[in-house]
Amino acid sequence: MESHILDITDQKLIEQILQGDINKFKFILKRHEIYIASIIIKYVSSSKIEELSQEAFVQAYHSLAKLEALFRLKKN
Repeated sequence: MESHILDITDQKLIEQILQGDINKFKFILKRHEIYIASIIIKYVSSSKIEELSQEAFVQAYHSLAKLEALFRLKKN
């Protein structure tokens, strides 16, 4: 992971993704993939972790605009 990316908040990464820099999503994925897998493994067999993790991130990607709106509401 690029070291300067570690200094950027998820909120800023989401803003950049929504502005068209979709490659930044890989940093969101790397930052949270272990946490997501650790939640999933509590509920399903290990053979399903990768598939369900990918689905979780696809859903997250499609919900980024809603998440950014929540960040803005929190800020105000």
